[in-house]
Amino acid sequence: VIDIGCGAGTVSLALAARDSTTVLHAVDGNARAVQCTEAGAKRNGLSNITAELNSFGTKSAAASFDLAVANPPYFADFRIAEHFVETAMYAVKPGGQLLLVTKQPSWYEEFLPDQWDDVDIWPSKRYHLVAAVKP
Repeated sequence: VIDIGCGAGTVSLALAARDSTTVLHAVDGNARAVQCTEAGAKRNGLSNITAELNSFGTKSAAASFDLAVANPPYFADFRIAEHFVETAMYAVKPGGQLLLVTKQPSWYEEFLPDQWDDVDIWPSKRYHLVAAVKP
């Protein structure tokens, strides 16, 4: 599992604690978020999680992951969200899945079907959950 972006460590730590057989890689552009992820993993004895500081937009580990999770910001006219989605497309294996949380699903409804299969969006309280499969 690759966890991309803003506050990535929180989701990664929860997933790592839930299933010790799942290997997680958290990527964030905020050094403090990466430090917190590493400290949380150490404090909880989680050896199945790594963290990467990456604010340059570079991508590594092409088609290495079964799942990408993210909670992209919707400001900046969705440019940051678009970067998250593109990074997930690069990082996820064919048949792998993208899971997102958003307050504004309309951009994903319009953008994702051009590149992803089986796009599904459903409400969850004040948010929406978005799922898609890499072709």
